Amino acid sequence: LARQLAFVADERGIEVVALNRAALANSVPLAKVILPDVTALEILAEEHQGFAQYLYAAEGGRGVHTIDVRDPAHPTRTDFEASAGPKDIEVSGDHLYVADGIGGLRIYSLEDPAEIELVSVVPMYDASGVQVQWPWAYVADGPGGLVIVDIRAPIAPQVVSTTKLNVNPIIIDAAIDLDVMFQYSRPLPVDMDDDGEARTQARNIATVIDIDRGLFIVDVTEPSAPEVIFPRGNGRTRRAGDRLYRGIEVISHVDLAEA
Repeated sequence: LARQLAFVADERGIEVVALNRAALANSVPLAKVILPDVTALEILAEEHQGFAQYLYAAEGGRGVHTIDVRDPAHPTRTDFEASAGPKDIEVSGDHLYVADGIGGLRIYSLEDPAEIELVSVVPMYDASGVQVQWPWAYVADGPGGLVIVDIRAPIAPQVVSTTKLNVNPIIIDAAIDLDVMFQYSRPLPVDMDDDGEARTQARNIATVIDIDRGLFIVDVTEPSAPEVIFPRGNGRTRRAGDRLYRGIEVISHVDLAEA
């Protein structure tokens, strides 16, 4: 989503849609970009008013396309960067972060947003999802679990920790997606607090999806020492069953009357 526009990917390509926010059913398709196997989209928007400038599209097994959408009725491809198998992308600041499967975490400079430039690569097993909260990039790395990368110097990123999700050493992780959120301090329940004034500690949380075993929650407040806090125990009885998990989105709500 960008101001007044939506970009939608399907098996045929990318559709640019002019949104009618008062009546979404009356939104109008503006243009179509033919591009098979789009795995992820990310928008670079104008900083102050939020109008879309460039669209970055990951094409599975090929690489990342740059599309100029400043004239949304006539999108124009301006660049293509080949890579192993991009699965997820995120714009943060002046850089584009690409979870490139066996190609690792690839970081591109957006100094010229029309022609991105590769500045570094972090080797990984199967980088499948990426979330950036500066100065950290969090990566769902397939059998590598959760990987946290220090990106304060994008030209020289450093892995600060890797976390195995399944404690059982026989089970191989299959991390495919993640989301990261800041969890605010909350009052403790009355039965856990004698004076009614104690609160939980604020913390950073990574929620990671394993394609076979579902949700894992990791406390990443200290990036060099993440701690799996869900599921509790050794996780040996957690089975996949007949479910296949695809992705995750976390939304945080704070009730100011209770904060």
